[in-house]
Amino acid sequence: MANIDFGTTPKKVDEKTLRKKENFKEFLKQMQDSTQNYTQIQETAGAETRKKMEKEEKGFRIPILVSKFDDMLEYGGVTQGENILIMGDVGSGKTTFCLHSLFKGALQGEKGIFLSFVSSEAKIKEHMESSFNWEKKCENVKIMIKNPNEFVNEYRKGKRDFLNSLGITPDVKRVCIDSITELEMLLGNEYLLFLREVFDEFSQSRAVNYFIVEKTKKAFSFEEHMADGVIVLSSKPETEEFGLQILKMESSPHIKHEVLFQITHEGIEIYIPTGMFH
Repeated sequence: MANIDFGTTPKKVDEKTLRKKENFKEFLKQMQDSTQNYTQIQETAGAETRKKMEKEEKGFRIPILVSKFDDMLEYGGVTQGENILIMGDVGSGKTTFCLHSLFKGALQGEKGIFLSFVSSEAKIKEHMESSFNWEKKCENVKIMIKNPNEFVNEYRKGKRDFLNSLGITPDVKRVCIDSITELEMLLGNEYLLFLREVFDEFSQSRAVNYFIVEKTKKAFSFEEHMADGVIVLSSKPETEEFGLQILKMESSPHIKHEVLFQITHEGIEIYIPTGMFH
């Protein structure tokens, strides 16, 4: 008689196998809990790291110190080594803006350098003394006068030590070059390439670097593309006021609208309408 297969009889699961399954389930649960904990740790660590980086970044920021200008920047001040164009027409307050920044830094014990291609040391000091009474408080501001051709030749001869040759040491916080328009007139077609190299060199400093340009915002320039920041100043003869607009500031979100300012016996005074912030 043939054997008939009525199907496989279920095997009896012993206690050892059950314990293995229970242990495996417990193991999976522990792994899941560990993964969740690890994710939370990562998120917490990430948040703490971001806060630490923001704190450190803030330590490397340099305030402009011109009236309420820093209030126009979400992070207040700019990152060290930034190259900022100060653009505007004649008489719009470009030199005054930079001298104001250097002077206020000097009051805090911070060093500044003002390098001019277009004026004399006596004229700059007279401007500071007669207009703003800054004369006796600026021991920390060094005024340098150079011929544009001299500046170019010194750079090409000593690129590796160029900043030090200008006195731009790590403790210098603010530098102004007045004005790079003189370099453009001198170098012609070589100007932009030379400026690119100079920008790269100055970005290695620990200062905020102002480069004055005799141009209006209506005339786009390649300098704007190369710079880290662009501030445009304009004169408004009909109201005896001036306009200021931040066209670009890579290190911080900022107010984009034009604001008004006046030049007083205290320097530049900026007016920011209520509700303009972001």
